Amino acid sequence: MAFGSYFFRLLLDIFAPLFFVLMLMSFIIGINRLMTTYNREKFSIVPFLVLMVNCFTWTLYGIETKEMAVYIANIFGLIVGIIGTIVYHHYSMYPPFISSYLGAFVFLLIAMLLFSANWINTLGTMAVVLSVLLYGSPLVTVFTVISEASTESMSLPLAITSFISAVLWTLYGSYSVHDVWVVIPSILGLILVSIQFFLFFVYGVSPQESWGSTFHHIYR
Repeated sequence: MAFGSYFFRLLLDIFAPLFFVLMLMSFIIGINRLMTTYNREKFSIVPFLVLMVNCFTWTLYGIETKEMAVYIANIFGLIVGIIGTIVYHHYSMYPPFISSYLGAFVFLLIAMLLFSANWINTLGTMAVVLSVLLYGSPLVTVFTVISEASTESMSLPLAITSFISAVLWTLYGSYSVHDVWVVIPSILGLILVSIQFFLFFVYGVSPQESWGSTFHHIYR
């Protein structure tokens, strides 16, 4: 029994970060588009900044709580967010608003101060809010989906990966580390992704959707 419990926790430690990294594919595709089109599609820099701040906050949280799976996964996200921000700044023909950088800087500073002050619960609350924003971002297109009766603006592969990731992080938070701040955003993520599945059920899967569909439509 003890071995089985240890093996299950080991699997969670491996696959929870792995599926989070797979969720980053839409951002990586967005970075590639920026480099090849110079942002003629008018993507926003905000999702890269949100990803960077979210993963920076969770990295600090994981370090403080000594939850290796948390900070390893989010270090990858932090790297993608930083690269995306740099690529956007360098390649986009539409310069981002300075206020976007300032907003991200303020949140990064707040996270650092909370980490330095060891206010772990407040840092966890901030991380939860940022995670919900990240999980729920595809639902920004819900009015487009309903008005056009099409899920072209959504990505089924991303929704599936997000769902599996949320399930794994829920199990990891509740079974492996017993951390409510990991469980809460994961459960909320499950709810938000379930809404996406409902829309796919109602309107079907668009033949044109792909990993980058969500990024292409909502980050403009």
